[in-house]
Parts: sequence; C-alpha cells; structure tokens
Amino acid sequence: MYRINDISIEKDLIDRLLGCGTLVIADATEKPGMLLDDVPRVDTVHRTIQQLLWEQDDGTDDGELPPGEPPRGRRR
Repeated sequence: MYRINDISIEKDLIDRLLGCGTLVIADATEKPGMLLDDVPRVDTVHRTIQQLLWEQDDGTDDGELPPGEPPRGRRR
C-alpha cells in the first residue's frame, strides 16, 4: 500500500449498467498502472482503498509509512 501513488476508476456505458468498472492503480515507477477489470462495485472499492491509504499517511511530504517504519509525531 505504501507504494501506491494514484488510484482511479474507469467506467464505460456497459460497466455502468452492470455496476462494475476498471480500477487503475499506479505507483511512482515508469511502468504503466495495474488495471483490474470488471471490479464489482468499483466505486466502493475505490473509496475503501483511498481511505486505507489516507489512514497510512504519516502527515509528511514523503508519503505513507513504509512497512516497519515507526510512526512519527504529527505536526500541529
């Protein structure tokens, strides 16, 4: 989770009718983002992943906490 840089969704007309969509997950590398096609309730999944990313954010400009890194004090 700490490597995710961007997350977005794509839905065409058929996806909207079926209640699914494509989840696009990207990190800061040169590689294209990972596409997860036909994700049911993609809006809910997108919102949940964003919430998980936000909860892992340590409040600094360098992004989320890498695994095993101790939490830092929040700036006020």
